[in-house]
Amino acid sequence: MPVELGELIVKGYDKRATLVEGKTILSYLQELGIYIIATCGGLGECKGCLVKVEGEENLTPKTEAEQFIKEPGYRLACQARIAKVDEDILVEIPRRRFQILERGMRKEIPLDPFVKVLDGGYKRVYWDGKELGRYEGEVYGIALDIGTTTLAMYWVDLETGEERYISSMANPQIRYGNDVISRVDYAIEKGQGDLEKAIIEGVNDMIRGAPIDPSHIYEVVVVGNTVMRDLFIGHSVKPLGGAPFEPLTREAANIGAEELGLEVNPKANVYAFPLIGGFIGGDTVGVVLATEMYKREEISMAIDIGTNTEIVIGNRDGMIATSCASGPAFEGSGIKWGVGGVGGAIKEIEIDEDLKVKYKTCLLYTSDAADEGLGVDLGGRR
Repeated sequence: MPVELGELIVKGYDKRATLVEGKTILSYLQELGIYIIATCGGLGECKGCLVKVEGEENLTPKTEAEQFIKEPGYRLACQARIAKVDEDILVEIPRRRFQILERGMRKEIPLDPFVKVLDGGYKRVYWDGKELGRYEGEVYGIALDIGTTTLAMYWVDLETGEERYISSMANPQIRYGNDVISRVDYAIEKGQGDLEKAIIEGVNDMIRGAPIDPSHIYEVVVVGNTVMRDLFIGHSVKPLGGAPFEPLTREAANIGAEELGLEVNPKANVYAFPLIGGFIGGDTVGVVLATEMYKREEISMAIDIGTNTEIVIGNRDGMIATSCASGPAFEGSGIKWGVGGVGGAIKEIEIDEDLKVKYKTCLLYTSDAADEGLGVDLGGRR
């Protein structure tokens, strides 16, 4: 009689697939479209694809790359292969978030949004003179930074200028490539539909997680490097895959939120910043505008350090800009004691006058804590 095949079941996602001997758990997760960190490409170096498994006896033994795991029931998804196919295997993915810097010096900016509330007997909301609907007590805008590795989102009250909520998450496109070049290669070989869908779904997840009515969001302003911006607004990134490495257009874009599939007010406008060049994008334009270095007589330099690092130097008479790849220095891949800015990573170190070392770690969100909106601090200040 033929053996009845079991299934790999991913807890919390309502997704499953038939077991195939020799197949890795990571392969299943990628095929099912489930986000997981795998920056080393499945070599067992980055340790980002750690998962909890029920049915570990049905997997191949731990590899050398997994010897750091001491607690039973945990495996690296890229190393664990299916050994027996007649029993179900349950997989749970620890929910981890990237942490962004949320404090620092800020320049006060006069409030003058395109979205305004006008009272002509009854209050209505307008964007650049175009009526969007009846005023329902609050008007919000979103500032979104699409990084190669991390998404950062700020909710701003457009009547007071107050920042009401901040959120961040790993860019879900990571499962298709760890850097802009690999994602451009993926888009050229397989089309960019998967990349576009992943980023929109990720942004919508962040919007749904905020304690703010999405229908009261009337504008979304987006910055990002050239590849990230164009994937978000649906511009082809194929021109960036070969010389002269120029985008489809450098111009800013205004697009309807409904057209992009964003879960905000359907009449909301999405404004994507203009670009400087093939590898210097709207995020750099945002830095120049926010610092107002373009108005100064003295020469200034701005450095945006990320997966891609951009540097701008100049003054009101002119500026020059350049960029370079910095991701490998920060993502932990191939570094024995390295890791990205995820839950459990050390984010602050202080050596006091008695030469005692104190540190803080990023919040680690377990699956239970994430569901309740609670954070667990691994270590606190010691």
